[in-house]
Amino acid sequence: MKNGDPYNISLFKRISAIQNTRTCTMAFLLSNRYMYRPVRENGYFMYIYDILGISNYADSDFPIIGNVTDANPPRGEDLVFSKDETLLVVNYGQGIVIYDSQEKFNLTALSYWFISYQLNGGPSSIVLSDDNKYCIVASRTIGKFFLLDISDPTKPNLVNQLYTNGAELLLKSSVYTNVAYVCDGTSGFAILDFSALPQFKFISRIPVDGWANHMALISNEKYAIISSKDYNGMISVIDISNLQNPVIISKYIKTMSNQLLIVSLKVQNMAFQQATKVLEYFLQKLDRYPLFILRAKTEFLAQSYIKQSLNWLKSIDLTSPFIYN
Repeated sequence: MKNGDPYNISLFKRISAIQNTRTCTMAFLLSNRYMYRPVRENGYFMYIYDILGISNYADSDFPIIGNVTDANPPRGEDLVFSKDETLLVVNYGQGIVIYDSQEKFNLTALSYWFISYQLNGGPSSIVLSDDNKYCIVASRTIGKFFLLDISDPTKPNLVNQLYTNGAELLLKSSVYTNVAYVCDGTSGFAILDFSALPQFKFISRIPVDGWANHMALISNEKYAIISSKDYNGMISVIDISNLQNPVIISKYIKTMSNQLLIVSLKVQNMAFQQATKVLEYFLQKLDRYPLFILRAKTEFLAQSYIKQSLNWLKSIDLTSPFIYN
């Protein structure tokens, strides 16, 4: 976005993907200088890039300063650093691999753990406890959460599991010490109490239309924006200021569209939603009223629509949160 202008978006950089690489996630360290990206190409499972001075690489590749080799690299859909950044856990086929990440550019595999092949499902999301004792692995294809004791990261041990018929996504709170948020497929949105581990205890749960697929947390985790698949493109805005009583305050539906991913920018009051073949843009007006979201982009190149919508926004006076389509 040039000068932070949401209707002046251009593609700055495309990172090449060859062979079986399908980039599903990336992680960033040290003020976003280093980028970790799972790959499946040329005998590599991961590349580590130095993206300092990102504007200098519009026409050239980011320098690769580290990698992880693998003779037959599987898909790595999620990767999570521990809070102290000493461990890195990555989806590895039908399981996970735990790396010693104390040397940030020279990762060492400590152990592997795999879901039983009889269950025929792979991980979709990973979350770690702040003390590095527990790792929860979600598997959407099975609809189950697996709890591993990784206090000895060389010997991960399955200590509990929970079937919810969802298990899509887990996201650890950055505000609360013992809280994680859960997109639980057809079982809706839930808030998990980490202090109760190794038992699974949910602080609260709320139904969400469709398959709760992804989330963005905004306003210091006062709100969660949940995207859903398989329900004509549903977005739900949930007030989570009271963890025991989350409340849906707004909904948006786009027919013939699956909502795949939602990302919120912390610096600016904006969010971006990836739908089927579409990039959508939303305004979050949080200074005058709890939440306002504007769907302002129907196609990637429809910049005039955004400009018209922003002009419309300036011309009205809003007093309550709602969704405009």
